[in-house]
Order: sequence, then structure tokens, then C-alpha cells
Amino acid sequence: MGMMIPYNRYGLDQGIRPDAPVCRTSLFQWIHWLAMAGLLVIQFPSHGMEATESENPGSIQVLQADWIVQPDGTLKPDTAIVIQGGKIREILAAADVKEYEVCPMGKGTVLCPGLIDLFGTVGAVGQTAEMAHVVDPDARAVDAIDPYHKDLVAALRSGITSAVVSPAPNNLVSGTSVCFRTLAKEGKLDILRKNGPLVFSIGESVWQRERIPTSRIGLLDQMRTLVHRAQAGEAHPGINAVFAGQADAVIFCEQGQDVAAARDVLGDRMGQFAVVHSQDAMDLATKASQWSRPVVVGPYTFSSNRRELLGAGLLSKNGVDVAFRGGFPNAPPEGLRITAALAVRFGMDPAAARRAMTVIPARVAGVEDRIGAIEPGQEADLVLFSGDPLRLDSTIRAVFIQGVRTYPAANQESSAGGEQ
Repeated sequence: MGMMIPYNRYGLDQGIRPDAPVCRTSLFQWIHWLAMAGLLVIQFPSHGMEATESENPGSIQVLQADWIVQPDGTLKPDTAIVIQGGKIREILAAADVKEYEVCPMGKGTVLCPGLIDLFGTVGAVGQTAEMAHVVDPDARAVDAIDPYHKDLVAALRSGITSAVVSPAPNNLVSGTSVCFRTLAKEGKLDILRKNGPLVFSIGESVWQRERIPTSRIGLLDQMRTLVHRAQAGEAHPGINAVFAGQADAVIFCEQGQDVAAARDVLGDRMGQFAVVHSQDAMDLATKASQWSRPVVVGPYTFSSNRRELLGAGLLSKNGVDVAFRGGFPNAPPEGLRITAALAVRFGMDPAAARRAMTVIPARVAGVEDRIGAIEPGQEADLVLFSGDPLRLDSTIRAVFIQGVRTYPAANQESSAGGEQ
């Protein structure tokens, strides 16, 4: 186990203690003079790992962990990832890496695609709720994101490399989602998709006293009218595109009866929507098996009831692609992994649970061609865990954004190895 060197408040390892009996002004004058003369080079600690490429985007780097998370969610041992230009160039068996200089990641480590948080309010707390218009397709969640918000840093350090934020589901049609990286450089948001899935909603959050609809009856009546108009091409262009199969959408259904109502109104078109259903998903397990779009469940907590926790596993066993919500920042940033771990404990296949944090959320967001999997051509947004990310005792060793290490954690050794 490597020795951890604590930082002092000046940011240098083994630097000058604030209470050291020295003349700080004189010392820093000497440091400045020596640096200007080219006689002194100050190196910051690399936390036990070699620095990765950041200044030369054309260079090649090879990361080798004991395990990687494959696109199907299984763990593959002794594999190296070749990265060039911020993208994954190829994936090789460790024994086949001969012409490259390898950066070993450490014993027991697992390289995982960056985790993707769905439909939280990362960087937009309290800024996405608009309730004036029941149909508001022009509202854009991207306008609410603060690139300087502290939640982005907390998410990144927890392995969440990308987030999807939507307008709050307070309307029948609430507007478009946005997908962005949690690393904001120099205050500029790195947007992966500005006009993401259009958000529809059915549930108690939609009817209001201040404006129609004021009840479930009124909501469903408005939804039927909207569907008829969209089928005739007379609704808003964005809504027309969804019903014509030319754009993607999600529908928030808070309760089981909301899912049933949406299915009755939408008919066969229900399968065109990704369904966000945070409560009892057991009732969906058989009914959703013919849908082509994923079902988003969670967040799960240690106080969630058993029927709720069984839902993800039953959906997955019935052939439904499942994606998780972690609930950050209303829940801890580790909420995504907690949700996955609890789903596995209550019957979900581990491979499906890993996909539910990576590949499937990327599909919901409409960015699966860029992130979400470790395969050639994908952008190298990666998280290095000390063990299987489904194990809550696995720690984060490093986070890579487009192949550049952006968050090196303290050098820790873990006995938690990858398990299939």
C-alpha cells in the first residue's frame, strides 16, 4: 500500500506548515528566483498514477485495469483500452499490448464507462419548475443549468460524468431535456445534446388549482385532444415529430394508474416513449415487455419498500431495458450506485444493473453513439473503481473525461476485486 501524503492548505505535498518558524516572504522570494532561473521545477503529486495525456490530443495512451465493464454489462478481465484524441481507439487483451506503453491502474481495479444520472436537477436546483402553461414544448432545461454550481463537482467526484436534466414534470408537456458533462471547463457547460427528449407527464403534479387541468379527468381529456391534434399534424412541431416517430420523448408516470392511463390514451405509441416510473414497477413487468424504449426506475433507498425494489429485476427479466435514476442532488451523489446495488440485492442481474447506470441512460438521452460504453469510437469518459461499481465499498480512484484524468482520488488499495 502506498503512503498517502497529506496536503497542506497551500496545495503542495510536504510543503511549508502554516506554523513553521520560517520567514515565508523570504522563502517564497527564493522559490520565485530559483524558478525564474530554471533551477527549480515544482511537481504536484499524481496520487500514485502516471499523468495522462492532456496537452497532446493526438498522443496515444493505454489504460489497463484488472477488469473492464463491457457494453453488455459483464466484467472482462485483463483488458487494455487504447485511447487517442479523446476517444477509445481499440480494446486489447493485456497479453496483446506490446507496441504501447501501458499505464497500469492497480490491483483489483475496474474501468467502467462514466455513470449517467437521469432526470435529477444537477446544476439546476429549483430552476426547472414552470407551471403557467400545461403544454409548453418550447421550454428548455439547458437554460436552467449553472455551470459553476457546486453539485457538478460533487457529481463528477462520485463517478457521474454526464447528467440529463429535464424541465420539472409539472405539465402535460414540459419542454426538452438537456444532456451535459459534469465537468465544466472555465465556466462553460459541455453540452452533449441541447434539445433532448421532450418531456410528457401524467400524474398529480400536473393538475393545479391555479390553471387547468385541475383533476385527473381534465388532464386525460387534454391529453386525448393533444394526441388527436398531433396525429393530424396540427400540434406544436416538436409534438408532431414525436408522434410521427421522428423525435424521442419520455413520459413521467408517477403511479401505476398513471401508466395505465397513458397506455389507454397512447395505444401502440406508448412504446415510443421512455417511461419514468419511480414507484411500484412490478405492475409494468409484463405490460412493458413489448415496448421498444427503456423504463427508468428509482431512486431506491434503504427505506424503499420490497415491491418497489423488486421492480427493476422483474422488468429486466421480461426483456425490458432498465435505466436508473439516482436522485442527485436531492439524494446523495452515490444514490445511483445505491439504487443499482439494491436492485441486484432484490433479483436484478448484475450485468443489467451496470448497463442501467451507463449504456441504457445514454440511450434514453439519445447520446449512445458518443458515451455510455467501452467500445471503439466512443468518447473516453471513464471511471476507475477499486472494485466492482456495484459494491458500495468500492472507491473511485480516478475519473477520465475524453481520456484526460480530471479527478484523481487519493491512492488507495482495495481488496475488493471485480466479480462477475
